[in-house]
This record gives sequence, C-alpha cells and structure tokens, in this order.
Amino acid sequence: RAEFRNLDKRSNLLRLASMMKPYAGKMLFCAILVLMINLAELVKPLAAAAVIDRFTGTTPENALTGLMENLPVAALGYFALVMFGALFSVTQARTISGVSQSILDEMRRKVFRKIQSLSVRDLDKYGTGRLITRSTNDVETINEFYSDVFLNLFRDVFLLAGIVVMMLTLDWRLALLSFLAIPVIALLSFSIKRVIKENFRFIKLVTGKINGFFSENIRGMRMIRAFNAEEKKLGEFRELNRQYFKGTMTQVFLNTILRPSMELINTLVIALLVAAGFNRIAGGGAGALEVGVLYAFTNY
Repeated sequence: RAEFRNLDKRSNLLRLASMMKPYAGKMLFCAILVLMINLAELVKPLAAAAVIDRFTGTTPENALTGLMENLPVAALGYFALVMFGALFSVTQARTISGVSQSILDEMRRKVFRKIQSLSVRDLDKYGTGRLITRSTNDVETINEFYSDVFLNLFRDVFLLAGIVVMMLTLDWRLALLSFLAIPVIALLSFSIKRVIKENFRFIKLVTGKINGFFSENIRGMRMIRAFNAEEKKLGEFRELNRQYFKGTMTQVFLNTILRPSMELINTLVIALLVAAGFNRIAGGGAGALEVGVLYAFTNY
C-alpha cells in the first residue's frame, strides 16, 4: 500500500515514464532508429529535387547534385533510402511493441494487486464497472502512450526541426510563406483541445458505467427475473447506451472538424507555394527557383 501511495504523489506522465526504466537500453535503441528514420525522410525530398533538377538542365544548389551522374544511380539511391527507412521503421515498431507489452503485463499485475488491497468501502465507492474498465480498457489505452504517443512525439519534434532547417536552407522566402499556416493551426488546435479532452473523459466515465452494468446485471440475472425487472433494467441500459452514443458522435463531429480543417490549411499552403514558386521559376533572374526545390518544399 505504501508503494501505491508514493506512486500517487507523482504526475501521471512521470509514473508512466518511470516504468520504462528497466527497458532503457531498448528505448535508446528505438530513439536512435527514430532519428535514422527521420534522416531518411528528410533526405528523400532533397534527393528527388536533385534528380529533377539534374535531368531538367537546371543548376540546383544542394550537395546531392554531384552524386546524380546518371538516372539508374539516382533511382537506386532513392530506392535505398526508402528501403532503409522501411527497415528502420519495422525494427523500431517491433522493439517498442515488445517493450510496451512487457510494461502492460507488469501494469496489469499492479492494478490487480491494488484492487485486492482495497477496503470494502473503496470497492463500493469505485464500483465494479469502474474497476473492470481500469484494469482492461484503460490499461490497453495506455499501450498507445508507449507504442505510439511517446516515440512519435520524440520523432515529430526532431522531424519538424529538421524540416524547418531544410526549408530555410533551400529557400528562406518559401519557408516563411510555409510558416504562415502555423498560427492558424495552433489557434484551431488549442481552441478545440479542451472540448475533445472533456468529451473523452465523459466517454471513459460512461464506458465504466456500461461495463459495471453488464457485470452486475448478468451476475444478478436470477434476481432481476424473480422481481420481473427486465423492462426497468432495459430502460437503464438504453439510457447509458444513449449517453455513450452521444459522446462518441460528439467525438466524431469534432474529428470531422479538425482533420478536414488541417487538410484544407495544408492544401492552401501548398497552393501558395506552387503559385509563388511558379512565378519565380518563370521569371528567371537572380531570384530564380529550381523546379526540384519547389517539389521538395511541397513534400516538406
């Protein structure tokens, strides 16, 4: 019991992160693989840009141009980038999946030990459904933190930093034009975040109630039939089901706003890049732009 009291004093993220300590070596290996994946992702548009400019007769300003002496070599080099990126991705996914499942195995043991140590009053306070949800659905949801959120956050931070550096290096004017989308995306994300978070909590609460309802009613089905309470219990379930339906439909509605909005912003920025880039390609002169550089920008 002292162990769990100490755990409760720390933030949730720190508690989750602390469970990765026994697997620090594997997590470091995954982090290195993520960096290698990022490097491959960053170089691919640059390599394609060099190929395009090399064989359209323009003079690009990047270090890969000299390597593109002929088309077969360029194609094999690009294919090698794709293959290495895929190999690193598969290795990283398999490693982090093994780590996350090992952590979840230990977490389920801790949750079950915790439930066994609860007093009768605490068991009545939390209810069967909430405890079942905590030991099954919630533990499985935490799997996303280890296998998806944690490493993806690490990957995305470095990937975004690399993209910014690449874009500023290739053409700072186009880079600044691309960055116009950042305030719009930030405003949209932060304005909708609180609503999504509250609705997610509501869905988890109703899920716990539904699990508890099924557990208690299936266990007490003889008593329900003895008192002819089937219709009453059916009405209670319909109300819980209606609440869950309402919560999930709200989540779907919020997603239908957020994701298409991001796609629209992304498309508008690409359209701006193409328009500005085309004018500079057609105009020539000191501010001329290579076709390959414009292609790389639309990818980044």
